[in-house]
Amino acid sequence: MKINYKIFVSCLFILLSIAAHAQQDEEQEQQQARLDAYRDLLSQTTDFSLSFLRYRPRGYADFLNPLIFEGIPIENWQDGYAEWSIISGLKDFNSMRDSRRLSGGITNRNYRYRAALEFDHHPHKGFGFAIQALRRWGESPHIQGVATNSYALGAQLSVQGDYGNLSLSLFYAPSARTTQRASTAEAYEILGNNLYNSGWGRQGNRVRSSRHRLTNVPFAVLNYKFARSRFTLNANVSAQYGTTSYSTLNWQNAPNPYPDYYRYMPSFEDDESMRDLVREAWQRDERVSQIFYQNLYDINGYQGRASYITERRVRDLQNFRAAIDFSIGWFRASANATYARNCNYKTVEDLMGGDHWLDIDAFVEQDDHFKEQSQSNIRNPNFHAQVGDTFGYDYAMTMIRSGGSLGFATQEANYWVGGKFDIERVIYQREGFFEKENFAGSQSFGLSPSVINYDYRGELTAGYRLGGRFSAQANLQYLSLSSAPSALFLSPSFRNATVPQSTNREIITGEITGEYRIEQTKVRGTLYYTSIRNNSQIINLYDDNIYQYTHYWLREIGERYFGLEIASEFPIAQSINLGLVALLGDNRYTANPRATQWHETTGELLRTDECAYYENLHISGSPQTIGVASLSYSPRGFIAQISANFFDNSYISITPLRRTARSQMGIAGTTQEKLSAAMTLDCFLGKTIYLAKGQSIGIYLSIANLLNRKDIRVSGYESYRTVNTAAGDSRYYYALGINGNLTITYRL
Repeated sequence: MKINYKIFVSCLFILLSIAAHAQQDEEQEQQQARLDAYRDLLSQTTDFSLSFLRYRPRGYADFLNPLIFEGIPIENWQDGYAEWSIISGLKDFNSMRDSRRLSGGITNRNYRYRAALEFDHHPHKGFGFAIQALRRWGESPHIQGVATNSYALGAQLSVQGDYGNLSLSLFYAPSARTTQRASTAEAYEILGNNLYNSGWGRQGNRVRSSRHRLTNVPFAVLNYKFARSRFTLNANVSAQYGTTSYSTLNWQNAPNPYPDYYRYMPSFEDDESMRDLVREAWQRDERVSQIFYQNLYDINGYQGRASYITERRVRDLQNFRAAIDFSIGWFRASANATYARNCNYKTVEDLMGGDHWLDIDAFVEQDDHFKEQSQSNIRNPNFHAQVGDTFGYDYAMTMIRSGGSLGFATQEANYWVGGKFDIERVIYQREGFFEKENFAGSQSFGLSPSVINYDYRGELTAGYRLGGRFSAQANLQYLSLSSAPSALFLSPSFRNATVPQSTNREIITGEITGEYRIEQTKVRGTLYYTSIRNNSQIINLYDDNIYQYTHYWLREIGERYFGLEIASEFPIAQSINLGLVALLGDNRYTANPRATQWHETTGELLRTDECAYYENLHISGSPQTIGVASLSYSPRGFIAQISANFFDNSYISITPLRRTARSQMGIAGTTQEKLSAAMTLDCFLGKTIYLAKGQSIGIYLSIANLLNRKDIRVSGYESYRTVNTAAGDSRYYYALGINGNLTITYRL
């Protein structure tokens, strides 16, 4: 594939031209009405203005853009994702200096109401403290069946003296959320509602969601900092201990309870008159278009043994980490150690009128060849699970990580250079507490062999400053990172088996950043390139070609991220500023991965070197072309801003089976659906009323999607099914229509 370098060269020329001709007064302090979280115009755009797009910076996965809070990784290390729910709404205490405020607000997004408290008192010496509290609650007015009920609490005690700063920080953000299920274009079109949610139904007069997420993970950080002359020391110990879980429907020997299952859609019917009848039923009867809970209860009550239940999939977290880093002059060094253990199991949450749930593997039971090997746990066969009982699977995954780094950093008046190299040893091990009948003995029960890998990271940084206006910096990194357990263990819920070989992901990434400041004008541009080799993933899927449930290990995945980020701010009149942001990316797969496939029920190897045709297709996750223009008016104590957002080149997530030679869809499946380009308008109004003794009241109103666009697809994914029926329909999420947030803040 040829890259159009002219686009990037042209953008760089424009960037430098704007900076060279900008001449205005000295830069003034930003108004209080600007939100504290806005680090600069680029972060404002990606973190706030485009949050509805689920934008991922540069399209990176979380392992390249980790979530760090109070210096601690907040991660779902077992699956390789950032664990945002653990710190829902909390702030790093370092960003709260001299913050004393109360605030409350109303919104019409995924909740209705918000209340917050922040108070910080940290004198130069002696004892200090900080506290923050946040409450968000209410039902979404846009998406039926979606609601939020969350709290967030943070507290810090510290002592500052001649021998450094010692602080203890405690965080706790319990939350309960019901979430939306993606659906097909057919379902959205029938109901005329792009925010249709198939994950709820009515039970009596109550709206009941089938998807209920709970987070309850308090954590603590003990930190010590010391700085004296050319010596600095930073040490911390942290602990996380709690539970995350989510509920979902489960069923045995019974029809799929979700209304948008492909067999229930009009397109499944061959007869046109039958299609019309099904369509009409969808439009007039909520019992057809939503989960029909009463019917599920009736079936269970008639049979005794439950065919439908609500189950809760639970993960108990134990995570302990210690880290220390210090510097002496230009020399840097650090060491860290982590012990983490996740206990994974599921429980019966609601028998829905049934007497019990029979603890067997329904997929194995449905296979005539293996239905006599369907016990989930032969140490407790034919277990009649009641509410609260553990069933299906029960295992723990352990991670032990330890390592250190050496580096250097030096800074002179006009330049700075630095570099570091670190190495970590990573050990993963599964321990099964159920002995599955079709994988008896050590195949499922007890300790698995340890998977041991080494992570390597090398980094070089150099920067140069020319006068007080222009600066440039270059970064180059090489990383060799082990995969998460979800890409190493074939089916950790019930097997100890791992992939035949564990190969690290190799990442090379580089970027060049230039920044030009002249009085009130700022222009910043970054050109970046990232290459990833040997990425991998394991997908558990039903293969239509062989009519079997399988494990599909995709390896040697190559990815490339290439792009340009430009952000500029400059005044065009008194108190009027123009902001421009352009994000131009090209994220693609660079290789055709190879696949190995196993039979899920027997573990039989089905194929070892199947090619999935990915090369040159686009990486999904967020738009790759973004342009934002904002105009703000900000005299003292007031701000008004309107922004226009354009985004394009967003693609749905692809599935490998559709891109194999044996797929019933054929090699034509190598095409990829592109989501339509779109444009939105947002506005922000803020007024600060100054009171005596430095106190103030702020009133802020933000309104997104002023044009009330309800047809914007923000993401989507292909079905794993490959037959040419409605089963192959992709599923999508749409953006909210016009939505806003009103906040009133009292600063002490």
